[in-house]
Amino acid sequence: MSMSYIIKEIDLSESSCSGPIGELSGIVSELKSGEAIKVIISMEDTKRIIESWVKKKGLKLVTEVKDNSKYVLVISR
Repeated sequence: MSMSYIIKEIDLSESSCSGPIGELSGIVSELKSGEAIKVIISMEDTKRIIESWVKKKGLKLVTEVKDNSKYVLVISR
């Protein structure tokens, strides 16, 4: 199993619905194979939108953890 190296952490907990997708698009486009980003969000609807977007883009959702009222996602190329 290959490990992903987290190169950036982004807190999007103040963003709602599809707003985070625009912010993630630019960051994800810079990821190289084996690199990942850690994303913090607060809304379950936003989590579902990001999960769908990750699949559509052919990315990998490495981990998904609920930490109190926030979700922490690690997305890799």
